[in-house]
Amino acid sequence: MRKWIAFLCALCLLAGCTAWADTLTGQTVPDFQVTVTDGQELSLSELLKEKELVVLNVFATWCGPCAREFPEMEAVYQQYSDRIEILALSGYAQDTLELITDYKAYFGLSFPMGRMENAIDPRWIRAYPTTMVVGRDGTVKFSQVGAFASAEAFETVLKACLDDDLSGGRALYTFAVADEDGYGVEGAYLNVCTDTDCHLLQTDKNGLAFLFSEPAIYHVQLIRVPDGFTFDAGKEYYTGLESDMIIIYLGGKIQQ
Repeated sequence: MRKWIAFLCALCLLAGCTAWADTLTGQTVPDFQVTVTDGQELSLSELLKEKELVVLNVFATWCGPCAREFPEMEAVYQQYSDRIEILALSGYAQDTLELITDYKAYFGLSFPMGRMENAIDPRWIRAYPTTMVVGRDGTVKFSQVGAFASAEAFETVLKACLDDDLSGGRALYTFAVADEDGYGVEGAYLNVCTDTDCHLLQTDKNGLAFLFSEPAIYHVQLIRVPDGFTFDAGKEYYTGLESDMIIIYLGGKIQQ
């Protein structure tokens, strides 16, 4: 379904949580042990011996954004499961292992799931979902409060965490291009620049493009759109330290 404008607005409402999420990056996650739905006892330290990254996702079975992002995460997990592990833990006290087992089966998820209990400091969790990407040294390389917009957004973060040291810190920027009715426009090109560097991005099937880069003020210009659409050539948009999302609306389709 390509009409995602309501979902993006919901993500914008989470922007107030972003600063808290950023404070988790660089934190060391103490080792813990949890029981997952198949009865196994898993520890963070053992998982980090086997995989380059462990993605800790704290969710609740009643959480709508959690349910939306899990199939997206599963799709990426299928590609990277030899290098990463996803461990999804419910932070909601009334989510029993039996309930989580049924939830996992319903959504067709293959990564391990269990209950958070005392595994993670509850003061770190201000909303569901909260995601932390943990490196082999046990430190958080990236954290986010709120759902990933798509599999592409999640993969963008994972690839950077696998390939880079992220010593300077990174932020995930989302650029959305929509038609007048709020439907995502695939194949729009954006030039995203700081004073010293530029990135050429193309929107995906949902009308979204992502940049995982150092926090900065970015100047954004729409430079090309699919045939049949109009746009305001030369207009600049800004995002950066106070906002990590831009939604650009195109003009109506040209009548042939």
